[in-house]
Amino acid sequence: MPGSEPATKGNACRIALNILVFLLIALLPFRIGPTAKILACIAITLIAAFQWKAATGKDAFRMLKLYARSPVFLAVLCIDCLALASIFFSPDQEYSVRVFLDEFLLNTCLFASVALYSSTGSRCPLNWKKGLETANIIFLAGYLGLMLQWLLFPNHPLFMRADANIFMGSIPGIVFSFGNHSRVFHGIHHVSLFLGLMIAFWSNMPERNSWKNILFIFVNFATLISTTRRAASLASLAGMLFALKKQKKDSMLLLITVTALIAGIFMAVFLAGASKYFVRENWQLMFRGNIEQARKLGGSIPLRMSTYREFSREITRHPFTPQGIGKKLIKEYHRDLVKRAGLQHGHNTLLNFAFYMGIQGAIALAMLVFVQARLFWKALQDAGSIHDRQLMLTALTFLIIFWGTNMFTDGFRHGSATLYWLFTAISTGRALMISQQSVQNGQMA
Repeated sequence: MPGSEPATKGNACRIALNILVFLLIALLPFRIGPTAKILACIAITLIAAFQWKAATGKDAFRMLKLYARSPVFLAVLCIDCLALASIFFSPDQEYSVRVFLDEFLLNTCLFASVALYSSTGSRCPLNWKKGLETANIIFLAGYLGLMLQWLLFPNHPLFMRADANIFMGSIPGIVFSFGNHSRVFHGIHHVSLFLGLMIAFWSNMPERNSWKNILFIFVNFATLISTTRRAASLASLAGMLFALKKQKKDSMLLLITVTALIAGIFMAVFLAGASKYFVRENWQLMFRGNIEQARKLGGSIPLRMSTYREFSREITRHPFTPQGIGKKLIKEYHRDLVKRAGLQHGHNTLLNFAFYMGIQGAIALAMLVFVQARLFWKALQDAGSIHDRQLMLTALTFLIIFWGTNMFTDGFRHGSATLYWLFTAISTGRALMISQQSVQNGQMA
């Protein structure tokens, strides 16, 4: 039949794009290497752009001009311009150029193309529900499966790092050290942010009181606790409470159930004698204000307090002067600062952006988060589809978890930055489409 070949080709591209997007999301917590991630991002960007152009036809340029003026795209462009300008101030410009191409330009192209593609059609062309569920299952199977192998065969653990220092005779020792000492995964800070997205997803599904949802929330949160990332765990709790508050039916049942399960996890952790993995500071000294003495005794909280103080002082000396993008620059060219602070970066994404690009970089990033949250919130009010409403709720919950976590770590880079841009691109595209439809409906009325 005439036209059947282009339709078949378009369907094949849509299927390929769905597979690539959510397979990449599933594999980002794994140590897949930069080349595989870059190739996947380029492939997704090109296919999404091609599919968007095919879907919009002659309206493509008009829609591009319309969306390019949106506050979200302007904020992204502002961040990229500031990152590009900071390269000229970098003591190692070649390194900063590589960081810009990988963590800024590539992610921006990915974000723009996927957002534009997601804005087409009455329903999101990306099957985000099925995709995130599949990505979650793939990750949990790999992570928990390998952890189980370590527990069952402690004398022959697979893919353990050569420098691992774990007492393999202790079950808590294996469980709470696994994420940091396995060569398969990309570190617990990236794993915890991936799990934050999954918790945001399952907290906003329609079957709010189903055992499937409760099971996945429980398993993901238990896995998150095993990473010992306290900030991510607290941010995920805050995100879940926000999601539950926004539900209009049976939210109390889910709240009670999930709270009881999480309380059970914490109780099991402490009864197992594993509290040392979560309480690592001398709180008596900290309450007395003896931060420096508490820092000498160990623990991340007094060390972070010292780091925040020293990095803030350094930034205020030259608030608008960039230092160049890339964490390696701090370690190699600001050794006195590292010595005073105790850590090799600010352990706060806004603080790092202020150091890399000047205070204007932190302001631009804060504006991006604000305009994204405002866009998602407005789309939540205007959404006529339950699917779009669930997507907006998931996006808002994810913003709470992701940025709540990144106030205490440097997770907005490498695979976690790609994870953020990729998922928020899907949400941004749908939100822009809803906003445009709302304007058109208002004009018709």
